[in-house]
Amino acid sequence: MQAFIMNSRKFPDRRVREAIGLTLDYEWLNKTIFYGAYKRNTSFFKNTEFEAKDIPEGKELALLAPFKDSLPPALFTTPFAVPVTDGSGNNRANLLKAQKLLEEAGWTVKNGKRVNDKGEQLNVEFMLRQPTMERVAAPMRKSLERLGISSSLRNVDDSQYQKRIDEGDYDIISIWVNRGVFYPGNEQYALWHSSQADVKGSNNVAGIKNPAVDAALTALLAAKDEEELKVAGRALDRILLWEHYVIPHWHSGSFRVAYWDKFGLPEILPKYSVGLHTWWIKEKSGQ
Repeated sequence: MQAFIMNSRKFPDRRVREAIGLTLDYEWLNKTIFYGAYKRNTSFFKNTEFEAKDIPEGKELALLAPFKDSLPPALFTTPFAVPVTDGSGNNRANLLKAQKLLEEAGWTVKNGKRVNDKGEQLNVEFMLRQPTMERVAAPMRKSLERLGISSSLRNVDDSQYQKRIDEGDYDIISIWVNRGVFYPGNEQYALWHSSQADVKGSNNVAGIKNPAVDAALTALLAAKDEEELKVAGRALDRILLWEHYVIPHWHSGSFRVAYWDKFGLPEILPKYSVGLHTWWIKEKSGQ
């Protein structure tokens, strides 16, 4: 999962987090900047048995049911889907959804500014350490401005970046989580459990304190077989997505390889690798 992750200490309302996520026009980015090279991320465990699909059923539903009052109602009735646009660069439909969410959360527009009942304007800072992400944040900032949200972009060096992460002093950063993708385990506890939220320098950089997440993690660590692990992993994936802690980015759906047509390849290729060590040079006869 590569994504923008939001600091839930500063954005505790999931509706605000979802509204901010709606400003990312992935279809336009992929067409205009990435030349169609990528596919959108839709799971923390994409292309594995732990990816949450459809709606929760059976044991997963039983695991989530005690938290029905605190989790988004749509989690139980609707398959999760990332926002989609027509790629024209006019993200108006999603911005209208974002506006509605912000108003429901108590953020209204006064004199062109998105403010709360105290008159404080909603501010968002993108903290980056890779300049290439500026081209992604820039169009988001324009959409945030249309919503009356003030935004800024700050590039910092590695030491300042790490210090601010350790202290929870950020709004939005870019992350890449690839631990435990194929078989999630203890590393997920460090990433998401509420006991890690206030630990300085912990991996729970978003400061998540969510009883449903904790319950899914408890089930994950207590799993006695693969089926129990799948149930807990899918529940965790589903909660993290529906709580909108991240704004999913993208991944390459293929390997980019240029090769001389002199190699033989096995009929069954490795699932997650180019498998160069399985290739061979074909004989002149073409065999």
